[in-house]
Amino acid sequence: FEKLKKFKICFWIVPIVYTVLVAISRMVNRAHYLSDVLFGGTIGALSVFAAIALTKLIRKAEGKYAFFKKAAAAMGAAPLESAETTVIEEKPEEPVSEETGDAE
Repeated sequence: FEKLKKFKICFWIVPIVYTVLVAISRMVNRAHYLSDVLFGGTIGALSVFAAIALTKLIRKAEGKYAFFKKAAAAMGAAPLESAETTVIEEKPEEPVSEETGDAE
């Protein structure tokens, strides 16, 4: 959202500070060890970066590949009319002779 770009730094700092405070409180309460907190934080951080990378990849490829347009339309992100549709025409089958098994 263009209106929220000026708050971009807050959308990073607030969750990080909150996560660190929760991690410290879990260690103080002896509910987790430092290794547990570090491992969980690593998994969380890698998940966030993977989601960001995937989102950027989809946005970049959205204009290039019809697959992403159709997927977005199927998920309700865009009207179905705007997505290109490919119609595959089937050839009519040739009748097969019962006696010889060959096409007529």
